[in-house]
Amino acid sequence: MNVLGTPPAPWQEIGPARPNPGPYYLWVSGEQSHEISLDGLRVNLQQPPEPENPRDTEWVVRPGGGPVQHVAEVSELQGFLLEGEERFHLDQAREHRFAPWILVAMVGAVLASAALGALPLGMALALMAGGWGLGAFRTWLSARLALRRLARQPEVHLRNLAAEARFAVWLGRVGWRDRLLAWGLPIVWGVIFLVQLYAGRSESVALAGLVKPEVRQGDWLRLLTGPMLHGSVAHLLMNAGAWFGLALLAGRLFHRGWALAAWFAGALGGSGVSLILTPQTPSVGASGGLCGLLGLLLALGWQRRALLPPAFLKDLLSALGFMALFGVLAWALIDHGAHAGGLLAGFLVGVAVLAFQDRVPLPDSRDLRLLELAGGCAFLALAGCTLVRLLS
Repeated sequence: MNVLGTPPAPWQEIGPARPNPGPYYLWVSGEQSHEISLDGLRVNLQQPPEPENPRDTEWVVRPGGGPVQHVAEVSELQGFLLEGEERFHLDQAREHRFAPWILVAMVGAVLASAALGALPLGMALALMAGGWGLGAFRTWLSARLALRRLARQPEVHLRNLAAEARFAVWLGRVGWRDRLLAWGLPIVWGVIFLVQLYAGRSESVALAGLVKPEVRQGDWLRLLTGPMLHGSVAHLLMNAGAWFGLALLAGRLFHRGWALAAWFAGALGGSGVSLILTPQTPSVGASGGLCGLLGLLLALGWQRRALLPPAFLKDLLSALGFMALFGVLAWALIDHGAHAGGLLAGFLVGVAVLAFQDRVPLPDSRDLRLLELAGGCAFLALAGCTLVRLLS
């Protein structure tokens, strides 16, 4: 039992114990297992993993049999693993050592262009470099923090590695309903975007976008049809990629029904705050709903952090921080009201749900499946309304 008095989270147990009568370790990969010597493990673990060539050996069974363990949990392997981890993060820190200066240069470009009256040019330059620059800075910062943790608290680093690996294995065991949630909404957004191209992008905003004066005249449906539109292919792809990752997390940890509810709450809350803060500026895009999912997960990460991997909340806060930083670089091109409103709405949904549930993940039930069905039908109905407006 854990500190909340609830059963252990499912990712804490990866699989049943396995017999291993031989003198070698068993290297476990899925349902397969292979014998490997201590020297073989040492060579494998001391080499820093690479993104295109990840470390082969993560899960092992000791000679004599027993539970499947992550290598970070096996005392005689921990020293080898720490050597490989230190080399990996040193390489990452060196490779991206110029990232902080690139970030400073991007911010300077935006400020200088604003001072010279050429803000669109400065933002265009910042956006072109932003995708790589922010990613490189995040990698550099993560590497520096990991090196400090390795030097000061190696046991914490090992514990985090094992917890994150167990969580990743559990998260990867997705069913067809989870895949449908992750792929379904982006496909619908893509179809709507093709119709936008047919109708004309500026015309589509006028027909179904979040045009604030029209909303104040009583066209309240625009609060939800606006988030179904996108301004460009890049805008669509960024939101689709963000949805894919967030939906898998929210669907597995809360439930697919609550993930859809959080998207609707975020889209509606984001449109409402945008209507108040920028009453004359039209807006499109699903990012308010996406921030709703982020808010939902933040509520979970904060209120159930004792049950989750240590890095869960830190990664969410890091994503939020870098999203805010990207918003600073392109502040005139992003609807910050929609982001803030969506985040708050999703967070409130999460707090409300967790007030009545103390388990993680939420257990499946008939009521949640009905909520999932209702959310899916509501989304398809909203997509239909959006298409009718675009083709009218």
